[in-house]
Amino acid sequence: MSQQNAVPDPRPQYERAADQMAALIDAVSPDRLGAPTPCAEFDVRALLGHVVRGTHGAAELGATAARAGAAGAPEGLSGGADAAADVPDDGWATAYARARAELAAAWADDAALAAPVRMPWGEVPGRGVLAAHVLDVVAHAWDLARALGDRRPLDPELARVALAGARQMLPAGRRGGPVPFGPVRPAPEGADAYEELAAWLGRDASWIAPGARTAADAAAAAGARTLDAAVEALAALVRGPVLRPGDAAYDVERATFNSAVTHRPAVLAGVADAADVSAVVAFAGARGLPVAVQSTGHGQALASADGVLVTTSRLRGVHVDPAAATAWIGAGERWGAVVAAAAEHGLAPLNGSAPHVGVVGYLLGGGISLLARSHGFAADRVRAIEVVTPDAVLRRVTATSEPDLYWALLGGRDNFGVVTRVEVELVPVTRLYGGGLYFDGATQGEAVLRAYRDWSAGLPEALTSSIAFFPAPDAPTVPEPLRGRLVAHVRVVHTGSAEEGERLVEPLRAIGPRLVDTVAEMPYAACASIFNEPADPMPYHGETVLLSELTPRTLEAILDVTRPGGVPCIAEVRHLGGALARRGEAPNAIGLRDAAYLLGVLSPLRGPLTRDVVRPVHERLLTAAAPVTVGRSLPFMGPSGERAPGAGPETAGETAGETAADTAEEAVRSAYEAEDYARLRALKATYDPHNLFRHNHNIRPA
Repeated sequence: MSQQNAVPDPRPQYERAADQMAALIDAVSPDRLGAPTPCAEFDVRALLGHVVRGTHGAAELGATAARAGAAGAPEGLSGGADAAADVPDDGWATAYARARAELAAAWADDAALAAPVRMPWGEVPGRGVLAAHVLDVVAHAWDLARALGDRRPLDPELARVALAGARQMLPAGRRGGPVPFGPVRPAPEGADAYEELAAWLGRDASWIAPGARTAADAAAAAGARTLDAAVEALAALVRGPVLRPGDAAYDVERATFNSAVTHRPAVLAGVADAADVSAVVAFAGARGLPVAVQSTGHGQALASADGVLVTTSRLRGVHVDPAAATAWIGAGERWGAVVAAAAEHGLAPLNGSAPHVGVVGYLLGGGISLLARSHGFAADRVRAIEVVTPDAVLRRVTATSEPDLYWALLGGRDNFGVVTRVEVELVPVTRLYGGGLYFDGATQGEAVLRAYRDWSAGLPEALTSSIAFFPAPDAPTVPEPLRGRLVAHVRVVHTGSAEEGERLVEPLRAIGPRLVDTVAEMPYAACASIFNEPADPMPYHGETVLLSELTPRTLEAILDVTRPGGVPCIAEVRHLGGALARRGEAPNAIGLRDAAYLLGVLSPLRGPLTRDVVRPVHERLLTAAAPVTVGRSLPFMGPSGERAPGAGPETAGETAGETAADTAEEAVRSAYEAEDYARLRALKATYDPHNLFRHNHNIRPA
């Protein structure tokens, strides 16, 4: 095997192959561990054990090669016999991460690539040993993808390199004995490089997992003569419920947090896994039905109708890697679960003020967190995104693997597909000096608001804050000091010491007595108590804009619209700046980072309080702030996205629909820098040229 001396440095290829394998292992849910694979002797659990043991074995050989002249073990790439013992069902991603880190360290020394190592088929230089392991990883990635029915595109260049190596190292006549591969099989007509590799290694390249759901099957189902028949065929393909209007669970599945927005989809699919998502998207595309996406029901853009609503609430799971300070999070999870899981390891996510808000929609909109001024947008901490794009393909997207799509997803919300999982960075925050200062808004409101404007202008980045005016109900669920009052609520989140926090907050306490004062040292896990936002669904209408400054006119308008006796309004100002103004290492489409404040206004819609009643009141505030308004806030762009700020009453008559579409587009456009919006439209034309994903804050294809 002297030709192995010609093998180049295989370490870069190994990193690509290991990244691909890691993404597939991350997608393995415990209920799939017993599934068969193209390797007849392995189910998924056994295959994962083989991969982990093989990686440890290759690491041992690397360490051997690095010690000049030492011989390799006869087991070769099957070493590390105990490495996969006692791995819990949800621990395979961690086990593989540790194994590949061990391998990378073992082969870091260039001398190991040239050192001779004895293998079952002869003595080879270390680079040949590692090249053989790359072949093993690439081949088993195909095995695992087929076993899972995972249709994400695999790296074709890796397969071509592995196939060339396999033909060199494992000629057709050299099978059996110490070479554990069967005879070469014929590759199917039109086979890709992975199928050719599988056939060369003795596998059935046409193998499909029993009961596998394919996008082609879903597209075929969509061709049924009637929609009812097509939906029935789709329901037979997917694991989650597929519902039509009138079905018993339809109303529960379509429910939203803002109950003023009522979805009425023709087809409602409660997806249970990524394969379900792919099948449903393929079905919608083949039938020409627009797609809307909902997880926890927050942040709706428009009430979807006559299309397909994909609900992702069943895509659960939080897996924290404390060594890497990261977490993989399912699209159906809420931030409260992530906060609790991260806190067990002394870490925290960049979650927002309400723990019941869903993770994915928040991240795709940017995510203004409790730690916003000290740590920036939550979207800037997204490492990887698994998404089913409009072509029904599941992709694992990173800033390096697909930079354009990664850039567009983080800011483009659900315009580019259905996200099934995300990987985020966590931060080493375990405690805060934080809480709320509650003042009587009727008697102290003006002094508190003006003091807040002056106070916030000089704060360090370690302190993130906001102020809200709200009418507290006279109800037993409300703390007694607040009941029936107009309340001015200042929220404080300080990551520095309690002593420093006390000093910074003192100017606000000096304003006068507080109705309630909860600002104190607290564990990060208790952060939901700072805003103490209601978790029950409710009907409401709201608007949010970004400001360059807080002017006296804006402050007067806040006091005006929240004055007791008029239309009940909740008005909020959040202090931005700090780390929010700086772009992260990986570019994304989150724009308008120079905004200094966020201004929002919200009113309940009950009884006589209709949109037509509350909108003019909101318009008074938005008009007063217009001279310093720099755009809309994407993370807070909810149902009000159907109208642009200051657009006035909706036009009646034949042009009403056209006017609503125009104002909706202008509202979306106002959330981006001009060049970013143009780039998003160009990428939309690439990934979704027919605008399948349009029941959202829509970005039309260029």
